[in-house]
Amino acid sequence: MNKSSIVAGFMAILSSVVLLSCSKDDIKPGNVEEGQPQNLTSCIKEEVALIRQIAAANNIEADFKSDNPTEWERKNLTIVWEETKGTTGSSIYRVKELRSGKSKDGGIKSLVLNDEKNNFQHLQRIVLNSAALKEVNLAHAPALRTLLIDGTSTGATALQKISLHDLAVLDSLELQNLLALETTSEDNGFNIYVNYNYPKLSYLHIKNTGIKNLTVDPENPLKELKLEDNKMLTTLTLATTKLENLSFEAKDYPVLESLNLRKLDKNSSNTVNIAGLTKLTYTNINNCESVKGINVDNCNNLKELTVCNCNLKGETCKLGNLPNLKVLDLNGNQIESIDLSALKSVTNLKLAHNNLASSDQFKLPKMVIDLELQGNEKLIKADFTPYKQIELINLKGTKKGAENYNKDTPNPLSEINLKGLTNLKRLIATNNSLKSIFDGTEVFEKLEALEVEFNGIDPIGMMNIAKAIEDIRVRVSANFQTYEVTLNGRTIDYTTVASYLDDKRDELEVTVKDQDSKEVSTDCYDLKDGLLTFKKPGTYKLYVGGFRRVVDGMYTTLDSKVFTVK
Repeated sequence: MNKSSIVAGFMAILSSVVLLSCSKDDIKPGNVEEGQPQNLTSCIKEEVALIRQIAAANNIEADFKSDNPTEWERKNLTIVWEETKGTTGSSIYRVKELRSGKSKDGGIKSLVLNDEKNNFQHLQRIVLNSAALKEVNLAHAPALRTLLIDGTSTGATALQKISLHDLAVLDSLELQNLLALETTSEDNGFNIYVNYNYPKLSYLHIKNTGIKNLTVDPENPLKELKLEDNKMLTTLTLATTKLENLSFEAKDYPVLESLNLRKLDKNSSNTVNIAGLTKLTYTNINNCESVKGINVDNCNNLKELTVCNCNLKGETCKLGNLPNLKVLDLNGNQIESIDLSALKSVTNLKLAHNNLASSDQFKLPKMVIDLELQGNEKLIKADFTPYKQIELINLKGTKKGAENYNKDTPNPLSEINLKGLTNLKRLIATNNSLKSIFDGTEVFEKLEALEVEFNGIDPIGMMNIAKAIEDIRVRVSANFQTYEVTLNGRTIDYTTVASYLDDKRDELEVTVKDQDSKEVSTDCYDLKDGLLTFKKPGTYKLYVGGFRRVVDGMYTTLDSKVFTVK
C-alpha cells in the first residue's frame, strides 16, 4: 500500500470519528456558499413551494423569484441545502437549515410550518435572529433537532407567543432576547410539557424574555436547563429535569410570586436557597429526592411553603424571617427533631410521615391551629399543652408513607396530653396504643369529632371520654382494640367508673371469661360497686359494657387482653 492510500484511509477514519462525536450542538450550521443547487430541477419541488410560501407570507416573494437558487436574495432568509445523490447518481438538494438573512434591518416576520402532510422532511435546524419576528408556529417537522430564536440585543422583537408541538426529534431549544414573548399557543403561560410531544428535548435555554408564567415539565428529563435574565417571571414551575443551581434570589427573580419544583432529577443540587423574594407568596417543592436542605429567608410575603416527600432533616430545614407564613407543609421527610417556634404566624402545620418519636423532639409555632402528625410510626408520646390555639390534631396511626392504617398493627403512641386545649374541635388518633385520651378533669366544649377507634381504651379511659364531652353532642368512633388490664393483686378497681355511670343513670356491665372466651362461674370472682375481686387464680378476659346514655347514645363493649391472676 502506498503512502497516499494510507493517508486517505486515515482521513476517512478520522472523518467517521468526527461524525460520531455528538453533543447538543452536533448539527453544525451549514456552509451557505457550498452545495448550492444551480437550478430548481435538482431541488425537491414541494420544498421549493414551501420556501416561496414562507416568502409570500412575509412579502419577500422577489427574494426567491429566480429559478436559479444561487441568485436568491439572502437579506431576509437564508436557505442552507444538503446535497445527496439520487439513484442515477445525479445530485438532489434538500433543505437542511433555515437561517436569518444578512440584513440587520430585515428578517422575516412570520414562520408557519405546521402541516403534517406538507412540511420540510429533512429540515434539521432553524436559526432566526430577527427583531421583526411576530409569529412562529412549528409542528410535524420530522427531522427538526435545533431551534434557536434570538431577538435583538435590546429584546425589542414583537414576538408574543410561540406554537411548538409534535416535533419528534427536537433536541435543543433556545429562546433569547424576546421581551414581548409570554406564551405558548393559546396557553396562559409559556409551557414546555409532555402534551406538546417533543420527547427528545434535552437542552433548553431561555434568556431575557417577557415570560411571566413558565412551566417546564417535559416528557423525559432534560440534560440541561438554563434560565437567565427572565425578570418578568411571576410563576415558575420546574419538573422532571436536572438543576445544578437551586438558588432563587431577588436579583434574578425580582417579581416572582409562585415557585414550584417537583420530581427533579436525583442528581440535582441538594439544597434549595430562597432569599429576598419580596413578592413570593407560594412555594411548593415536592417529590424531589435530591433535596436534603432548604434555606428560606427574608421573604416577607410568603404565605405558604411546602417541602414534602424530599429528604429534609430538622437541622437542614432553615427558615428565617418569614413574618406572614401561615401554612408550612413538611410532610414525608426524614425529620427526627425540629424547632419551629420562631415562626410566629404559622397556623397550619404538617409534619406527617416523618421520624418523630416524642413531642420532646419538636417545638411548634405557638399559634398553630391545624396540626398533622399522622404517619410518624415511631411516635410514642405527644404533649400538646403548650399550644393553646389548636383546633385540629391528626395522629392517625398509619405507617410512614401509607395513606390507610392496618388495625392489626397499631402504632405505638400510648401517651397524649391535651390539657388546657379549650379550642380543640377535632382529634384523629385512630389505630394507636392509647388507653386513655383525656384525664377526666376538663370538658372540651368546642369538640365536634373524636376519632379514636382501634386503640386500647380501657373503662377508665372511656369514662374520661364521657366526662370530656359531657352534655355535648360529639361524633365518637365506636370500635376499640383490646386493652391492658391493671391488676392490684387480685383486684381490678372500676369503682370510679361504676359511680360515674350510676350518677348518669347508666350502669357498668362486667362479664368475666376464660382465655377461650367462655364465661366463668361467679364462684371465681366477686363484683361489687365496680370493684372486681378474683377468688381463684387463673387466666381471664373481661368484657366491659355501658356508656349508653353518656356518649350520645353509643353502646360499646371494651374487651381486655388475656391476663393472669396468681
